[in-house]
Amino acid sequence: MEIKWIGAALIFLSSAYAGMRAAWTVRRMSGNLRALSLALETMRSEIGYGRTPFARLCDVVAQQSGGELGSFFQALANAAEQPDFDPVQTSRALSAEHALRLPKGALEALLELLGSFGRYDLQGQLALIALTQTRIRDEQLWLDQDRRNRCRLYETLGVCTGLALMILVI
Repeated sequence: MEIKWIGAALIFLSSAYAGMRAAWTVRRMSGNLRALSLALETMRSEIGYGRTPFARLCDVVAQQSGGELGSFFQALANAAEQPDFDPVQTSRALSAEHALRLPKGALEALLELLGSFGRYDLQGQLALIALTQTRIRDEQLWLDQDRRNRCRLYETLGVCTGLALMILVI
């Protein structure tokens, strides 16, 4: 009988943890979007005023950002110094490797921006950064609009699922 209770408690705790983890992921995405907005502003300033090369630009953004986004840009800066560097393929691989938590639209916007560096003149590059900033801002608004409700839903769903499974086991 005690084993049933222990099993039920473990099922409840694991389901509740899954709900809390899903809510944490949504909160983390929101924080990463804010950091990405600041990183894009840094990029715009560095390119506009200093005409900073891509590898150095990624290094500056990595130092300013920190966290998941900082490690992503630091790895990108290191990869940019290699002779066979392909920004699109490298960015996709690094975003998966560093588990960059961003909404799909924001990640695609970032990857498109990174793939376009060096293809346009200064004004074109600044316009593309501004477009990416707008897309990121839209994603941020969409995520923040229902973030509290979504997080609460995930947490409640995890707890309720755990309770339901616990009742079935007992």
